[in-house]
Amino acid sequence: MRCPECTSRNSVAALKCTQCGARFKRKPLPMKLIGIAAAVVVLAVVVLIGLAMMPAMMNPESNLQKVAKHVANGPKSAQDAERIRAELEDSVKRYLEKNTELSTKEIGDKLRGIFPSAAYEINCFDLPRNLKLVEIDTVLQPSNYLISGKHVTVLRGFEVFDGAKAIEDPTGPVLAILGHKNIQSGRHPQLRLFALLPDGVKERPSDTVPSFTGEGSAAFAKNGKDVELELSVMSRAAEEGLFTMSALASSGLKDEFVKARLNFVGGKYEFVDNNGKSALAALRAAAFAVADPREKGRFSGYLSPTALTAIDQVGKLRTCPPEFELKRLGATAAVTQTAAKPQQQSRRSRRRSRRHRNEDAPAQTQPAPIVVSGPGNRFLMANTDDALEVTVAPAGGRFQVTALKRSKSTAAVVATSAASDPGQAVPYEDKTSNLVDKLLSAPDPVLPSAQQMKHTAVLPAVGSAPAPVVQSDEPKVVEKQIAGEAAAIDTSSPSVKVRRGPSTGYRSITEIKKGQNVEVIGKQDGWYKVRVNGKEGFVYGAFVNCKTSDAYTTATVTAGKSIKDAKNRTVSHAQPGDKLVVLGGITNDRYKVQLSDGRVGFVDKDALDVAVDMPQFVP
Repeated sequence: MRCPECTSRNSVAALKCTQCGARFKRKPLPMKLIGIAAAVVVLAVVVLIGLAMMPAMMNPESNLQKVAKHVANGPKSAQDAERIRAELEDSVKRYLEKNTELSTKEIGDKLRGIFPSAAYEINCFDLPRNLKLVEIDTVLQPSNYLISGKHVTVLRGFEVFDGAKAIEDPTGPVLAILGHKNIQSGRHPQLRLFALLPDGVKERPSDTVPSFTGEGSAAFAKNGKDVELELSVMSRAAEEGLFTMSALASSGLKDEFVKARLNFVGGKYEFVDNNGKSALAALRAAAFAVADPREKGRFSGYLSPTALTAIDQVGKLRTCPPEFELKRLGATAAVTQTAAKPQQQSRRSRRRSRRHRNEDAPAQTQPAPIVVSGPGNRFLMANTDDALEVTVAPAGGRFQVTALKRSKSTAAVVATSAASDPGQAVPYEDKTSNLVDKLLSAPDPVLPSAQQMKHTAVLPAVGSAPAPVVQSDEPKVVEKQIAGEAAAIDTSSPSVKVRRGPSTGYRSITEIKKGQNVEVIGKQDGWYKVRVNGKEGFVYGAFVNCKTSDAYTTATVTAGKSIKDAKNRTVSHAQPGDKLVVLGGITNDRYKVQLSDGRVGFVDKDALDVAVDMPQFVP
C-alpha cells in the first residue's frame, strides 16, 4: 500500500506511513458483509453445541429415563397427564425400535432398570412367529407394544395380555391376541386380529372382530383359533344401558354366567350369543325387545305369544336406552298360555302338497295350550319417562316373559280409543316426576356387596313361597353429628320428602314445604339427617340450605346436560334448575356429582353453578 503523501510502500495492514507518519484513511466494510460474517459465527456455535448434545439426544434410554421420572412424580394437571402419556408412548416405541434384536428377557430386564418399580409393572411375552409383546402398566395407563422384526406397533386401547395364536387363513396368516380390560367390578375380554406380513404386522379391519358386552373370562378353544367366553348377564344388561347397575344389584336376582363363543370363519370372528336361562335373562330380553322391537326375533324363546303382542301395544319408549330401575313386586300364580300349532292335514292334502309344493296354501292353525310349569314373578321396570310391569315364569327349562304391560302407577289414564284399539300405543305423561317414589314405595332388599353378588338368593323355586324381603329399620351410622344446626328447605318443588334412610329406597315418613326450617342433626351419603315436627329422617343434601362448615357442596344445573358414569354411559339427564351434591373437583372439565338416588356420575363444569370453589385438578 503506497502512502498518498510520500508515495512510500507500506504494509497492507499498516495504519500510518512508516516514512512520513501520515495516517491512512480506510473504507468501512459494507454492513451486509458484516451481517454475513456474524451469521456464520453464530451458526458455527450452534453446530458445535448440537454436536455436543447429539449423543444424549440420540440415546433413547436417557430420554426414556427422563420421561419415567415425570410419570413417577405424577402430573400437575389433566393437560400435563395427557402430555406425559404421549411422551411415554413415543419414548418407549423409539427405545424398543433400537432394541428389537434383544430377547424378551433382556428387554424386560433393561426396562425394569430404567423404570422405578413402584410406579411401573413390566411384562414381556414371546408370541408365535418370533413376535414379542411388551406390556407396561403405569400409574397413568397400561400400554402394549407388538414387536415384529424391526417394527414396533402400539396396541392402543389394549390393556392386559392373556394369550396369542397364529391362525392360517386362505388370505394369509393372522395373529389373534386375547386379553382383558380391568374395570370396576370385573374383567372385560378383549380380542385383536392382525395380518402377518413379510415386513411386519397390520391390524385387520374392525369388522373382523365383532363387539360384545359383558364382564367375564375368555380363552382360546382347543382348535387354537376360536374363543370361548363366559359372560355375566348382569354386567351385560348394565353395559347395554337396559338397567342401572344399582337396580340390578339390589333386585335380589342372581347373576348368571353364560357360555358364548367367537368362531373364526372366513378370515374373521363371528359372535355366537347365549342369553342364559335365569329370570334376569328373561328381563334382559324384555328390555331389549321394548327398546328395539326388531330384537323380538332374537329373543323369541324368552317371550310368550302374549308378551310379543303386548310389546307391539306398548309403543315407542321415550328414553332409549331405557336404563330401567328394577323393582320386584311379588309372585303370581301359575300361568297357562296358548300358542299356534299346525293342524293335521288329511292324507289327500299331504299327497297334493308333495306334488304341488309351490301351490300349497298356508297351513290352518288351531290353539294348543302351553302350561307354564310354575308361579311367575312380577317386576316393575321404570325410568323417568316409561314404566312397564313384567311377569316372568319358568317355561321349557328357562324363565320366560309371560306378560308385559305399561304400569298404571306412572302412566296416564288409558284413553277409550286406545283401550278399544289394541294396536294403538298407550298414552303416558311427559315426565314422571313421582316415578322413583312410586317405584320404591316399598323397602328394598339390602344391597349386596360385590363379593356377595354371585351368591345372592335366586327367585324362589317352583311351588315355594317368595323369600321375605330383608330391610333394616335403622339406617347406617351417620358420618358426622352436627349440633342442632338450623337450616331451610331450598327446592324448586313445593315440598320434599323426608325418608327413613339416606336413599330414595327408604319409605317417606313426612313431607316438608319449601322454605320451612328444619333442625340438621347429622349427614350421610349426600343426605342430611333432620328433625322436624318431632320426627327424624333424611333429606337429600341439595335441598337443604345448611350454613355450617359441615354443609355439602351443592350445585345448581344451569344447562341441560347428560350425567355420565366412569364408562361414559348416561346415568341421568340434568335439567336447568336441578340441584346436585358435588363430590369432587374438576377433572377433564367435569365435576363428580351424586344424585338423590345415590348414583354417582360426572357432568360438564359449564353446566353447573357450584356454590363453593373446587380444586381444579384431582389426580
